[in-house]
Amino acid sequence: MTRARGDPGRGGRADRGTGALSTAIGFLVFLTCMFLALQVVFGLYATSTVRATLDDAAALAANDGGAGPAELDRLAAEAEQSLGAVGRRPSTVIELEIMDEDRDGVGDVVVGHAVVEPPRFAPGASVFGFDLITASVRVRVERARA
Repeated sequence: MTRARGDPGRGGRADRGTGALSTAIGFLVFLTCMFLALQVVFGLYATSTVRATLDDAAALAANDGGAGPAELDRLAAEAEQSLGAVGRRPSTVIELEIMDEDRDGVGDVVVGHAVVEPPRFAPGASVFGFDLITASVRVRVERARA
């Protein structure tokens, strides 16, 4: 049994172009997954970088008996600069302070807080918790024993 050329059965003219819509949808799903994976990778990298930078700044502030307020501000500004373009954003905040935990009038711990908005690649990244990076660190002040 043979079919005529214009017969709209298998392989006929009625099936032409039907794969374009499914291909476009599949490509959009692929791109969405790719951008989400890219967002996760950059989010993890940015979180690691922010935490390491904050830890370094707090450790520098804790050396030699702690730093004064001007030195803490300078170290926080240097930490923001070391983050590059992310650190130059107005939403990036790095704060360092010395706390007196045992209430003897001398600072014992350098406490650091950072809030950074990471770069965004996926349109709905804030739904998955990628809207802000927050980090905190506590470093004991080092003092030489007399």
